[in-house]
Amino acid sequence: MTRLCATRIALLFLGFFLALVSCQGASSEDANGEVSAHKACDWHVLAANLSSRAHSDHDVQHHKLPLLPAYWISLAENTDRHAHMESTLKGYVTRHLGIGAHERVDAVKPGSPSYRIAKLEKPCGRNTEKDIAIILSHLTAMHRAVNAKDDSQYALIVEDDVYFPVSVDFRKVVESAPSDFGILQLVTTNSEALHTLFDDYSIHSHGSKLWTRSLWTDVTKNKKATLYWGAIGYIVNKKVIKGFIEDVIDVDDKGNLNFKIINSFNKNACTRTKERPCILANCLFSDSYLYAGG
Repeated sequence: MTRLCATRIALLFLGFFLALVSCQGASSEDANGEVSAHKACDWHVLAANLSSRAHSDHDVQHHKLPLLPAYWISLAENTDRHAHMESTLKGYVTRHLGIGAHERVDAVKPGSPSYRIAKLEKPCGRNTEKDIAIILSHLTAMHRAVNAKDDSQYALIVEDDVYFPVSVDFRKVVESAPSDFGILQLVTTNSEALHTLFDDYSIHSHGSKLWTRSLWTDVTKNKKATLYWGAIGYIVNKKVIKGFIEDVIDVDDKGNLNFKIINSFNKNACTRTKERPCILANCLFSDSYLYAGG
């Protein structure tokens, strides 16, 4: 499948109060816990404004959708993060969020056996091997989700420092979104985007619309970063992203994942094919690349 101008969904409802403790900045992000320069923003104010609209503990909804399986990305040695994720993804809060079974996905590190690049086109000179490794980690999680033998069409993918400050059943968000969405982004800490989303949610749609569609070309006012940065948490529609994952990942006879990471800014020279799965995106950062691809 070819996507010359890939779109993604940024959630109006979750985009505010799930602005979490670390995220991708204008130049890089760290799936293993390094705090970006954009961490400090006023998400807690928006969280307070929205928390009254979230489901209360007694407002349990019944859904046709099964619980969403969750995949969390973390290095094997980050045992403190493992404990955090086990705590976060278990218990009553987890059930209220509509999350079911969960499993860890080993984060990819530059130079590790899982850092297997079959093809790489990197027009943005500031991208590092670490940036690429984070993309590979997320693609690995997506690949596992797409190939899982479960009864859910959707899956939650998070990094290991995710935190859910209020309770919202993710299945309700999925049900409100277009049926052909690829990725529902749950998190951004860009204050420029937060205020825009909040105004749209609270004023224009009066809380009735839980998502907004955005283009890969949506950038900050200074043109230096993706407007809705952050890949710390998102929901994937496995049926929709399956083609993307099959194009960018080749699996050898030993089960190793080999990645073809092709990025371009020129839509006339970028078509996603199995041989050259080109993705139009603002550099090779996990958020911009994944959301454009998915």
